[in-house]
Amino acid sequence: MDPGNNKIKVHLKVDTGMTDNSRIPMYGAQHPLYLIKNNNDKKNEEIKYVVVGSCCESGDLITCARNEPEILNPTTFKKANIGDLMVMGGVGAYCSSMSVFNYNSKQRSPEYLVRTTGKIDQVRKKQKLEEVWCDDIIPQDI
Repeated sequence: MDPGNNKIKVHLKVDTGMTDNSRIPMYGAQHPLYLIKNNNDKKNEEIKYVVVGSCCESGDLITCARNEPEILNPTTFKKANIGDLMVMGGVGAYCSSMSVFNYNSKQRSPEYLVRTTGKIDQVRKKQKLEEVWCDDIIPQDI
């Protein structure tokens, strides 16, 4: 819902969202987003994107208005391409503990610790797809 602005929106779908950070759809929490280009694209074209998650749910909106999880808040980034990375800052252990992991059979995301020195350490690996359904039991008569 975006009252008062019926212009066409460009959506940028990323491989994260409400499964990894439920604070955004619940509270309209704001987290800094950084687009890291995967190539040496020298173009400086900027586009206003509505960034959305991968769950195909109306609440899987990453660029919402502050404290308004249902209001679109397009954000300007350099033109994104497949293979670029989107980093969501300020998530930490609190967001990890609130994650809705394995919703829609989505794997838990890897986590990284960025130190004040700039050193980056991986602190959790990406969940293997087999681990998502490893505890499921399928009845013999199905």
